[in-house]
Amino acid sequence: MMEKKTSDQNPESFPTDLSEDYTAQTDVPIVAIGASAGGVEALTAFFNQVPDNSGLAFVVIQHMNPQCEDLLAEILQHATSMKVVQSRDLMAVAPNCVYTIPPNKKMTIHNGLLHVHDYYAVHTRPQPVNFFFESLADDEGPASLGVILCGTGADGAAGIRAIKASSGAVFVQDPVSAQFDGMPRSAIATGLADYIGAAESIPDQILAHLASQTPGRQPDLPPVVPRRSSYYQILDILQSATGH
Repeated sequence: MMEKKTSDQNPESFPTDLSEDYTAQTDVPIVAIGASAGGVEALTAFFNQVPDNSGLAFVVIQHMNPQCEDLLAEILQHATSMKVVQSRDLMAVAPNCVYTIPPNKKMTIHNGLLHVHDYYAVHTRPQPVNFFFESLADDEGPASLGVILCGTGADGAAGIRAIKASSGAVFVQDPVSAQFDGMPRSAIATGLADYIGAAESIPDQILAHLASQTPGRQPDLPPVVPRRSSYYQILDILQSATGH
């Protein structure tokens, strides 16, 4: 594997316009990572092994207590020399960057742009991992990449099914190495994981998977039809109100 640089890189060398960049790069491979309780340790182990020039964009969907100060981006910045930022609405993903979900929000992605959503109903159990994975599968199709790390509950299992239905790839942390194994076990129970292993071994597997793929989309795939943002807003309201 390529040698990962330390996080002592000069901050002035990072892209400076991430929060204002609304021009999507649709050819950037996007890796969605779901985690919950105990996820910071697993995320740190994961990003410690990601080369800073992999060409990938990483979106971290971490369950967080909305009453707690969000330090995830700051913590992960110590684990990688890639730029780590908290996502903003309509932010375009860029290669070699990491995007974290804001507290008490859920996100989707469409045409390479992140969309940050409020929760419209408090009586439904938030499932931000499923919500993002499903949008990623819809947007990226066979190029979608999902990772499930340490956490409690079953969030992510439905998202995995969506990614595999789109012929994407799924990587899951081995429950034996997870501080909390609910999310990994639920993901493995789907029978759809392409790889199961320690968090620090997953980046190599993702790079190996991408190296084995034919570049570009399959020519016989139907074209992606752009969707208006109001369409997603309607689905967001329905999902929050019904839990489906």
